[in-house]
Amino acid sequence: MKNRPLLLLLATLPLLALRCGGGTEDGDDWPDFRYPEPPYGHTAGSVIENITCNGFRNLESEMLEPLSLSDYYNPDDEAERSRMLVIDVSALWCYRCQFFAEGFAYACEELQGHGMRCLTAIIDGNTSTVAATEADVRWWQRSGKKRLDQGINDWQVIGPICMSGDIMSKYVSRSSLPIYMAIDTRTMTLIDPQSNPAEIGCPTGALDDPKGCMKKGLEMLLESLE
Repeated sequence: MKNRPLLLLLATLPLLALRCGGGTEDGDDWPDFRYPEPPYGHTAGSVIENITCNGFRNLESEMLEPLSLSDYYNPDDEAERSRMLVIDVSALWCYRCQFFAEGFAYACEELQGHGMRCLTAIIDGNTSTVAATEADVRWWQRSGKKRLDQGINDWQVIGPICMSGDIMSKYVSRSSLPIYMAIDTRTMTLIDPQSNPAEIGCPTGALDDPKGCMKKGLEMLLESLE
């Protein structure tokens, strides 16, 4: 039949529409997986919805692109992929966000390749009523330097970063920023949607050693998945 190729293409479209996972963690293509279906929630043990935000995949990225949680979905627990994703939800106006940003960037770099990946989501600009812009995300990514009471914090985000705006509003309270959402990528369930890993690692000394405490806390969360 002359129209056979067209008919075959049309027959495959419904199947293609079901394949909404896989993607890429760091720019490499992975097999597609179907993202877990609803119900979704925002408490520990709930499956998080497939959030997508516009951002940059790494420091070399020049154009905004959609970044999705499905990029990290790892249902087969493949060793070369991540077992845990941690989303740092921060804002430019947030003093505590900037204080812990250096520790988070350090811990992410140290633990990348050891079963963990990080995503930074900037929700606000210089005030809580102004959504983050591309310029805000670039500032946080490349030149996040701010003079604080305890000196100068200087950090550089090597991994994916995006502007999330109201996308994260159902998951976080701005009064509690920064929020670090730990997700089990094998099931896309929230492990700990609210705690600061630095305070998990050092319940009484997180302010004294944010880098060391952040790494220790994230290691503890990662170990809980084994």
